[in-house]
Amino acid sequence: MGYVEHVLQPGETLVHKSKLHWFIYWPALPFLAVFILGLLLWGAMANGTDQQPSGLAGAILAVGAIGGVITWLRAWIRRTTTELAVTDRRDLQAWAHPSAHRRDEHGQGRERRR
Repeated sequence: MGYVEHVLQPGETLVHKSKLHWFIYWPALPFLAVFILGLLLWGAMANGTDQQPSGLAGAILAVGAIGGVITWLRAWIRRTTTELAVTDRRDLQAWAHPSAHRRDEHGQGRERRR
């Protein structure tokens, strides 16, 4: 049972429950491109030589990998800790936030206008 089911009022019916769209992961894509560019640069510098690739290729790889992991992890945490719901009486948004456990617009949601 999720948080949304926990805060339903007596007689209130859950109409739809959802979570954030997977588009939330898109900010990690530029870091993936930087990581691939670093791999290509690393491979081009190491191909056919006995020398180690330069620090530039390693730096590009590190920026792409670390930035991508941090951005993806942040999006994953936000997506998995967010619940969106519509009931027959109100709209609810519940999410975990570093400064609070759960919030859903003061426990009341927005009243629907009929």
